[in-house]
Amino acid sequence: LFPSYPSLRPVLLDPGHGGLDAAGRYVTPGKRYVFAGPQGPVYEGAQMRVLAEFLKTWLEGQGVTVSYSLGNDPAEDVPLRDRVAQANGMNPRPLFVSLHSNALSADSGPGPGQTRARGISVYTSPGQTKSDTAAGSIWAALADANLLPMRKDTRDGDFDFEENFYVLRETKGPAVLIELGFH
Repeated sequence: LFPSYPSLRPVLLDPGHGGLDAAGRYVTPGKRYVFAGPQGPVYEGAQMRVLAEFLKTWLEGQGVTVSYSLGNDPAEDVPLRDRVAQANGMNPRPLFVSLHSNALSADSGPGPGQTRARGISVYTSPGQTKSDTAAGSIWAALADANLLPMRKDTRDGDFDFEENFYVLRETKGPAVLIELGFH
């Protein structure tokens, strides 16, 4: 996943937006589902936890130390400040990787905009930061994997989008947020 990233620093995986509680209810309103399949809805947070487990196993096989930004309850939607505090409290500071999928607006209804909404985006905080190297490596690896089209913003000379998201802005080590397609 990080072929040209210069070090094997620890990674803190942050599977975003909650999971399923013991009764099978989704815990984060607003981050509902990708589609309703034969087994019912597919929730963003639950899917990101599956992806995080896969990435953890793979990265550990590459010799990387990996942890999660989750509480004791895997369904819990951990507050952003707690996720950032965990990353900022680690020594050495980890590469913080927040995993999400983009949401289509429930108000937009079916139409051409929704059928064109696809692809993967990688985000860092605004400006040239220590996160840009990691974001570039992740973007290139995902592009090479050819899973979905890659979305890019080249206005500042690299491919990542820049946003003032709390987890990107407040994390003291390198921090990247990945939107893996749309739901």
